[in-house]
Amino acid sequence: MLTERIAEIAEAKGLDKDEILENIFISQTIDAADLSEKVKSAKKLCSQEDIGIVIIDSISSHYRAEFDGRNELSERQDAMGGVIKDLQELIRTHNVAVVYTNQVYHEPGGGYGDNTIAWGGNIISHNSTFRVYLDDRGGNGWAAKLMDSPGLEQREVYFDIGEAGVTDVE
Repeated sequence: MLTERIAEIAEAKGLDKDEILENIFISQTIDAADLSEKVKSAKKLCSQEDIGIVIIDSISSHYRAEFDGRNELSERQDAMGGVIKDLQELIRTHNVAVVYTNQVYHEPGGGYGDNTIAWGGNIISHNSTFRVYLDDRGGNGWAAKLMDSPGLEQREVYFDIGEAGVTDVE
């Protein structure tokens, strides 16, 4: 469970796990409509609590499962756009950082090179201030490449995730 992993990292860093866990609100969603309602609830919670960050893993998973191909593209984009609009309002009105993961797929006819494409198209990419591509380095940790950012150049860093959380890797 997520709380067990957070407690493990807190203990490894010499922090009070109970104090850390008291400051974390976890909510799971069952479908796209539920995600939309939970984001609206987060706006209310931020009015009552001192929230610093909202994390959504994965913003596109429900939409990908619930909407069928191009024939529902407009409906899907409208639904995702509504959630992103609510997240942007959360950022603007409560000074909260919002981080979300997204899913990717491989373009089968893309030719040579990396044919990995972020799912969700422009509705995701045009409404994200920073885009970071995470890549598993096959047992040598992870690579995080800054793909898009206002005023920052593309850059790649390496890290690993272990018992103590995230650590730098050469």
